[in-house]
Amino acid sequence: MPNPRPGFAALVCAALLLFASTARAWNDAGHTTIDVLVYRNLSAELRDKLDEILRAHPRYEQDLLRGYEGPKDDRAARAEYAFAKAGTWPDMVRDRNNPASAVHHKGNWHYTDVPFFPFGGEDKFKGEPATPAKPGEPYDSISAWEYNLARFHDESLPPPDRAVALCWVLHIGADSHQPCHNTSLYSEAHPTGDKGANEWLLMYRGERRNLHSLWDGWIGNDRSLSFAQTRATEIANLHPRAQFTAQVSTQISARVSAQVSAGSSDQLAVTNIRDWVREGSRLAIEHVYLQGMITATPKKLADAEPNLPLPQVTDAYAKNATTLSLRQAALAAYRTANALATPPAQ
Repeated sequence: MPNPRPGFAALVCAALLLFASTARAWNDAGHTTIDVLVYRNLSAELRDKLDEILRAHPRYEQDLLRGYEGPKDDRAARAEYAFAKAGTWPDMVRDRNNPASAVHHKGNWHYTDVPFFPFGGEDKFKGEPATPAKPGEPYDSISAWEYNLARFHDESLPPPDRAVALCWVLHIGADSHQPCHNTSLYSEAHPTGDKGANEWLLMYRGERRNLHSLWDGWIGNDRSLSFAQTRATEIANLHPRAQFTAQVSTQISARVSAQVSAGSSDQLAVTNIRDWVREGSRLAIEHVYLQGMITATPKKLADAEPNLPLPQVTDAYAKNATTLSLRQAALAAYRTANALATPPAQ
């Protein structure tokens, strides 16, 4: 199998890291589940503070409480529901019909694409570098996380601004642990990158799917809070916090685990999102792209030949992807909870 590009880790902080993509995110079920797990890892005092902030959100009733069917006077239930849905809000404002879309939709905040060249071509294949829409604005998940985390912790800002920043912290904290949000593959079939695995098509359970969307949905597809609560309990039982402070999970290959841990057995001590992106890109190479040997059809080829048979996702691939996704969901929740509880170092 082809190896990742030599010196790959050094790219994370280099200009080549910033390539364009159209990646989406964990789906609603995934984000809601991770948010529930974040919520459960916060102190009661911090939950109350976050509830105060979120209730100042400019779209609190319309978006964060959309679908809420509990008692209107049950503040605790409303607080948990709004928090659980807050991480989905950056996806809600993708909809141009949402009145907040024009101001708050930021497509390039959802990902940072580290380039992966499984068959070479570093000097041949080029993507569009990610750049700020306005000078000084964040332009990828790394800069957006740092920007929003600082704004969330800035008590001098108006509560509505802090509420919006909190939604982005929850969203990016989760997305940075979905491997497809950290890498784009470059090859003859994808000379400008595969947009975080969006440009590969396969068949899964009788449906035509792109590779990225598959990875968005391994946690589940039920949008209800009850599903997220049950799933969060399952994930916490499978992957308690102690697992990430005591040892690196054995559910990731030994080689990748060694790279991810970077010599440390305490993954919750890894607080820099640049390290999370580096971890995610390595996991994508190993588990999404199978070191470049993924059996899938380029989207442009399938679009040109609608009757072209697509490869089937194997049971082994789906099982491994689900296992890894549940682990990543837990790690995302614990790290994000820590970030909310601790202001970033100045």
